[in-house]
Amino acid sequence: GKLINLVSGDSKMQTAAATVIMNASVKEIPTAVADALTNLQGLLVAAVGPLMNATFKAENFSTTSGQLDGRIDTTNGWLETKVFGREQSLQIEKATPLKSELTVTPPLRDRLLYKIHPVLADIRTTEHPIRASVPYATVPADGDPSKLNADMEITVGKVEFDSGSTTLTLLKIIGQEKKSTMSGEIEPIIAKIRKGIVTYDRFAVHIDKWVMIYSGQMDLVHGTVDL
Repeated sequence: GKLINLVSGDSKMQTAAATVIMNASVKEIPTAVADALTNLQGLLVAAVGPLMNATFKAENFSTTSGQLDGRIDTTNGWLETKVFGREQSLQIEKATPLKSELTVTPPLRDRLLYKIHPVLADIRTTEHPIRASVPYATVPADGDPSKLNADMEITVGKVEFDSGSTTLTLLKIIGQEKKSTMSGEIEPIIAKIRKGIVTYDRFAVHIDKWVMIYSGQMDLVHGTVDL
């Protein structure tokens, strides 16, 4: 394969202008390379880890044209999708949704899960990898959250919550016995993002005898939460 327009005439990297034509299989490549080419600003590294094995086919792919079919496998799990380049954005379409299974790691919690819902930042471990499906998304190449749109469903299942978490702090306020960790279960989360505002359907978090029902919005543009 080949990369076109990756380096400018004055020898500077210009990933925003690069076009990829490639059919490849790679092992233990730094995830940061793919992250930079898709201008995801570290989100792909946070999701799957620093090194990845991948197979992908790029057909004149850039943030304005073409498509990229790919699968990533790492020690943290796997991710597969078909991405289209359109109008300085990466787009996912319903016919070919993004699917993934990922182990919870601190970078995944801090960079991605927290932005979907604050309770997900409290997870310490899970019984099985978090499963996610994204049938629609428009991810702006410039990273502007006000241009972000997506539909997603996340299956978490049985978990342990961290001792310093906001969730356990709430339970201590209402008299629950203090423990270093506490087991629970999170029902599937169905969320929509429109212009950077995350809105999710009502879902329950079960912790011991308590049931916490969540609904509301997170504004990724202004950094506000309404739960």
